[in-house]
Amino acid sequence: MNIINSILKKWLAIDCICEHHFIAGILTDASIIVDLGANKGEFFNLAKNKYGGKYVLVEPDGDLFAKLPVISPDQKFQVVISTENKLYTFYRSENKEANSLTLEMASQWHVSDTVQVQGFTFDRLAKEANIDAIDLLKIDIEGAELDLLSQLSREQLTKIRQITCEFHDFMDLNQMPQVESVLNQLSAKGFIVLNFSKKNHRDVLLINADFFSIWNIFTLKFISLLLGVRRKN
Repeated sequence: MNIINSILKKWLAIDCICEHHFIAGILTDASIIVDLGANKGEFFNLAKNKYGGKYVLVEPDGDLFAKLPVISPDQKFQVVISTENKLYTFYRSENKEANSLTLEMASQWHVSDTVQVQGFTFDRLAKEANIDAIDLLKIDIEGAELDLLSQLSREQLTKIRQITCEFHDFMDLNQMPQVESVLNQLSAKGFIVLNFSKKNHRDVLLINADFFSIWNIFTLKFISLLLGVRRKN
């Protein structure tokens, strides 16, 4: 593990904020960071102060949305990212981090109430926010990540340099085959998968190989193998 940490920090400039690993070395003040499931802004505040960048924050819960401290050119949207541009029933949990489009997910900590929230497709969000290329896509959307990632087109994926995602098979082990299927699809489309979780897929970094040098790709694939070995031990 010391070898992995050394390579991650010194060679690849990988950081971890709020249990989300990402390559920080490529971020600048001009970088576009899209935060799906921004909650009340913990990741946003820490990453913004440390690395700068221009943020697009998405948070469907009205109480949490109101706490997002966004100043131009950052933007925030009170919507859910979904497969259709329509109103959705959004289940609000007593644990705010479990709010979800899925009743099963939210009810693990008891559902407090339901609200109607506008749904945006990923394309519509990009259009409304006037963004094209994305330097970092952070996903923490309580189970909806599987539909989102499985439906992103190859063209959409070519514009994303890296994705840091919390999958939710740690809450429902039955999701693990579907999570692994989605990761295999992304791997086939040119993404290198780094799974930093030991037993599930709670902290996964997906890196678009098209944006990196051959040497970095080799190093990232080596780290991916080391992480896989660690998971088996």
